[in-house]
Amino acid sequence: MMRILSILFVLILGISCTEKVEESKPLIEIYQLNKRIASYEGEAVIFTDEMTKMDPQFTERYKDVLRTTEDGNWTPNGAFKAIQSDLQQTPLISDDEIIGFDFTTNQLLLNKNACSYFGMTKKSKIIIKIHN
Repeated sequence: MMRILSILFVLILGISCTEKVEESKPLIEIYQLNKRIASYEGEAVIFTDEMTKMDPQFTERYKDVLRTTEDGNWTPNGAFKAIQSDLQQTPLISDDEIIGFDFTTNQLLLNKNACSYFGMTKKSKIIIKIHN
């Protein structure tokens, strides 16, 4: 009886190990933000009236971006959370323009066409979305 159970166990194990299930490739798209998003890290810089009078464009542009660090310095925006409505409607880089990701060097590999987008938008923030 034990011998029969052992043989059945080996057969079931062998069948289950040989069955391969195709997993779908995740869709990866890179989107550009449609607005600046304040960071949840650090404290927001509070501009004085004097600063605003001296350079109103600077204070308006960076009011939600600059954060105060622990040592009192200013730093550009840290980590932030974005939702679907914060993104442009169409992706900046589509899935077919992404070649892959090198986990050794932590580099995103893009085709030549996708690389040109970064040259045109070098000061833009982007979001990488991975759809499973």
